[in-house]
Amino acid sequence: MPACGGGIEIALPLIGTQVHLFPLSFKHGSVLNTLRQAVRSADAPVSLSAYEPRAVVESYLQVDPGRSLVRASAIYKMATSEEEEAS
Repeated sequence: MPACGGGIEIALPLIGTQVHLFPLSFKHGSVLNTLRQAVRSADAPVSLSAYEPRAVVESYLQVDPGRSLVRASAIYKMATSEEEEAS
C-alpha cells in the first residue's frame, strides 16, 4: 500500500528521465546501459510532494469519497508516525 511502509512509490512520469529502472533480467549489458543513461540524465530537483502521505490519502479520498474522514485521518497518522520513526 502506498505511503504505508509496505511498498515503494515510484514517480511514473519520471521513468526514463530521472528515474532509471534496471531490467528484471539483470543482464550485464542491459544494466550497464541503464547506468549510462542515468549518468547522462539531467540532475534536476524532483518534487515528491504528490507522493507524501497527505497527498496519497487525499488521492484515495478523491477516488473513493465514501470513505470516512476518520479512516483517512487514521491512515495519515499511521503513515506520518512511520516516517517520524524512520528519521
